[in-house]
Amino acid sequence: MGRALDVLSVHTQMRTIEDRVNHLRVRAGLSASRIRRLGAIASELRNRHYHRFSNGYVSLLKDLLRRI
Repeated sequence: MGRALDVLSVHTQMRTIEDRVNHLRVRAGLSASRIRRLGAIASELRNRHYHRFSNGYVSLLKDLLRRI
């Protein structure tokens, strides 16, 4: 039973790492147009990725307001 829990734990950790990498890729690939950024930002907010993998609303506002 312990081995099965270890495998599950590793799988969960890998999934978390993949989600974090994907979140950072979304942030890095945001459009230069603020309007076009809204969809990606809203999706990341809805999935709570800003809160899990960044600094919450502070990061969201930076992404929304920054000039690219």
